[in-house]
Amino acid sequence: MREVVSRKNRIRMSPWKINLLTRQVRGLPVVEALMQLKFSRKQKGPPLVAKVIQNAANLANIRHNLHPEDLMVAEAFVNRANIQKGIMFMGKGRFGLKLRRYSHVVVRLKEIDFEGSLAACKNRFQRARWETRRALADKVREAREGDGARAGSGLA
Repeated sequence: MREVVSRKNRIRMSPWKINLLTRQVRGLPVVEALMQLKFSRKQKGPPLVAKVIQNAANLANIRHNLHPEDLMVAEAFVNRANIQKGIMFMGKGRFGLKLRRYSHVVVRLKEIDFEGSLAACKNRFQRARWETRRALADKVREAREGDGARAGSGLA
């Protein structure tokens, strides 16, 4: 199986806030993961995680000629980066520490093994879901090949 790793360092957001999003998309196909992030109710995190996933999908297309329909999010995790400390002034001459947390996001995409996934299904609902995913990937692949043949023949 072919795989691609992408990472974004020093994101100005708390690691546990971004970790909620990475846990949400872990194990999903790339198209579904991007849709989940698009409709997430979080404010700042989904575009950052979606950008890392999209970057990994673009790398897979460049290096291995794999398209997003053929990829799934194998791993998505967050590492803690450095913490920037500042002074938070309060009333009566007191002060406290303000912690500005940074994080690193790492995403690993791998090629989907449709046959292996169908063989590992435990019930008919999982099997139906994987069959629709495979049908969608085949349909997109055929449309892409048809466009390529038309463009190559000069009929477009």
